Amino acid sequence: MQKAPYSKPIIDTKLFSCDYSASCFWLYNPGFIIIGSFNKESMNKEIQREFGEQPIVELMATHEVKAKDLVEHSTEQLTFKMLSKACKGRFLTDKAKGKVLRALKTATGESFLMGELFNY
Repeated sequence: MQKAPYSKPIIDTKLFSCDYSASCFWLYNPGFIIIGSFNKESMNKEIQREFGEQPIVELMATHEVKAKDLVEHSTEQLTFKMLSKACKGRFLTDKAKGKVLRALKTATGESFLMGELFNY
């Protein structure tokens, strides 16, 4: 891809192709066009958000730590709702999982890996 003056893209027609089975889209960035495609079937797939009970529940039970203890020991904005989602296996972002991990480390005084708390 070449960058044209005034952020207008130059499209090489040899690089661009789209068949009729897929819907094509263009994402315009200043100076560039990124071309991609997606299928209608992939759009209809639902994202898995439920992963079942997580190993953090067993760790909290063996160390006799309750959700209240983790919220109190957290130096970040860890909420009971985040902990509830973590234990039930609802999808959490990596940032939220990190907060739970650091709170458990400070509450128990031991070090854990992310894989020991969550199985997704």
